[in-house]
Amino acid sequence: MKPSILRIIIYVFLGLNALFIVGWWLIYSGLPATTISAKLIAIGRLTGLIAAFCALIELFLMSRLPSVERAFGLEQLVNFHRWNGQVVFYSFILHPILLSFGYQVDGKPNVFAQFVVFLQTYPDMIKALIGSILFLAVGGLSYSLIRKRITYEAWYIIHLTAYVAIVLAFFHQLSTGGDFIGHKNFSLYWVVSIIATFALILVYRLFSPVFILWYNKPHVSRIEAESAGVFSVYIAGQHFDSLKIRSGQYFGFQFLGNMLWGQVHPFTISKAPTNNELRITFKIYGGYTARLSKIKPGTKVLLDGPRGNSTWERSRLPRTLMIAGGIGITPMRALIESASEGQDIILLYACNNPSEAPLLDELKTVPTKAKLKIVPLFSNTDGRLTPELIQKHVLDVASREVYLCGPDPMVKGLMSYLKSIKIADENIHTERFSY
Repeated sequence: MKPSILRIIIYVFLGLNALFIVGWWLIYSGLPATTISAKLIAIGRLTGLIAAFCALIELFLMSRLPSVERAFGLEQLVNFHRWNGQVVFYSFILHPILLSFGYQVDGKPNVFAQFVVFLQTYPDMIKALIGSILFLAVGGLSYSLIRKRITYEAWYIIHLTAYVAIVLAFFHQLSTGGDFIGHKNFSLYWVVSIIATFALILVYRLFSPVFILWYNKPHVSRIEAESAGVFSVYIAGQHFDSLKIRSGQYFGFQFLGNMLWGQVHPFTISKAPTNNELRITFKIYGGYTARLSKIKPGTKVLLDGPRGNSTWERSRLPRTLMIAGGIGITPMRALIESASEGQDIILLYACNNPSEAPLLDELKTVPTKAKLKIVPLFSNTDGRLTPELIQKHVLDVASREVYLCGPDPMVKGLMSYLKSIKIADENIHTERFSY
């Protein structure tokens, strides 16, 4: 199914659910509210419903449902995930505040005293409080200034607590929520929504990698040093064609050895996949990649994927510009190998110096059917990659499909430039090395 049709189906599905929830609230809480107290309580209930619904959407996005990623692309999903997360964050804050003010109007000495009453007399409120604190902590730690100071492993574990937070917060809705008490149909709808969302998570985040381990038997066959601090891990297996892997995609890898258990990291396939072998290439940046560089052959691997839309299937124009920064060369290497006959490709490869250019020598001999021009650009001699430097080497840049991969600051800067010269969003394909 085409991505555009998938997007429409998903929009309609989410829109109908949102209309149903808001409509139910309007009938049973919004319209009957006539006093200031009742209106505050009604709005408080609405923020609770919004927080819960958007939290389910967060879990839906975290389920890694392939059709969702295929419809929107990783870039749009990440942006929506962050925006939607902020809605959940602020709704969680407003929900108890508005309710406390609403009920406090009827006689409690202050808002805090009313909140204490909630905790002491309403069922499941302690669970809701713990869940809210956990979720707010996840949201607070997701802000970019804080996130940049957190390791990927810590960030991943912190995000897993969002599952626990949401489950804890959901309990009190069914037992104390004014829109649920006495309304079995709405409660049933809510329970089914929660079960369905968690079912998707179990299928795509747990069962799918375990099935791949059993059926495709991925394991480390060998590891090779490419250059200073850069290594390639070769993963052997069987029936990889059943995974429908395409050049430019990535997996979440969990290596079951070398003290790497429980740590899932994304790596792009750095060579066109075959039916019995995959390859990833990485640069040592910290403790995890240092341990990975010493992985032992035979180590089993859990594969979560394939993911990503920076593939040739998205290409619309006959000529292509690839821009890679450092280890961002990995998806380009695979794409070049699987390019079609006579395809016009210019690759701008930006690195600090020749000794820090992963796979540069391999690129010169990569088997490809494309008409390929490689332009290495080294910051110690050519300076940083700028729009002027791009225009110097690619005169027709505005009429090319662009594949872009590298460090987040580089990608953000070049995205602004590419859009300024009127390259359509659908003709720019990115893969950012950030979280």
